Amino acid sequence: MTGNASQRCDYAISVGTLRFAAGESSKTIFIPIVNDVYIEGPEIFTISLSNPTGVILGLTSSATITINDDDNGTGVNPITNDSFYIRQLYIDFLDREP
Repeated sequence: MTGNASQRCDYAISVGTLRFAAGESSKTIFIPIVNDVYIEGPEIFTISLSNPTGVILGLTSSATITINDDDNGTGVNPITNDSFYIRQLYIDFLDREP
């Protein structure tokens, strides 16, 4: 329990290109969160914008994300549930929700 989220254990990496229209200053991105039954407490990771084309990134080009733990440690591992397993396959291989 370090307080740091780990890729593949706590979230799935999301890589792509954001395109901003003129005057647009925010976008919503999808980062799949991996659920489990382990009591871990809140965990954080950082996302960053990089390699801008035709613009300059402002002072804030990264953000810290907190995953709030919702587990109680008493359930079975969700990987044994068909719908959880299928969702993980979609995230792992197709980088999207089913």
